[in-house]
Amino acid sequence: MLVTSSYYNKRKERLDNLHKRLADIRKNKKDAFENCGDGWHDNPFYHHLMHDERMIENQLIEENRKFSQFQLFNESSVCEHPDTVVPGTNVRVIEKNLTTGTRVEYIIGIVPFGAEDLHKKIFAYSAPRVRPLIGARVGDIKTVSIPIGTLKIEILEISKFPFNCQPQCITKQNAITNVAHAKNNEKEKE
Repeated sequence: MLVTSSYYNKRKERLDNLHKRLADIRKNKKDAFENCGDGWHDNPFYHHLMHDERMIENQLIEENRKFSQFQLFNESSVCEHPDTVVPGTNVRVIEKNLTTGTRVEYIIGIVPFGAEDLHKKIFAYSAPRVRPLIGARVGDIKTVSIPIGTLKIEILEISKFPFNCQPQCITKQNAITNVAHAKNNEKEKE
């Protein structure tokens, strides 16, 4: 799983916090046992701490499993495949929704975990809309099924994602053209 360094650091901090919580619970559990024993009638706090301990241990197992799969994203890997859709690229596409008939041109940023921003069309490389595009080249057409319908996505252009800024928006003229295409498609259906 490719991740940004900031995402890696956040998850590492979460893992460290879980370890600290577990150590605190175990210390409190030991104190509770020494003061009141382990009978659930005599010491419900001890049994509550046992439950918390098991819960944190399970969370740690899951977090360690995920953490072991992390690979830090290296921007130079994009340069190795300049003509292929890989994490760290901007991709200009034409998307046709086969369910509604709408046709839209836009630029999508494909990034590792921790850099995504769905409102700006910046997706993690494993997002359902993006995953089928990985490995594609200019001119390729991919079919993608997502909850809003089946999409046919044509790759028009591939460029390096500018990690210090945001992907370029389509021009106002393209937006007007896209609306006109959508209206024409609706008329053709009738």
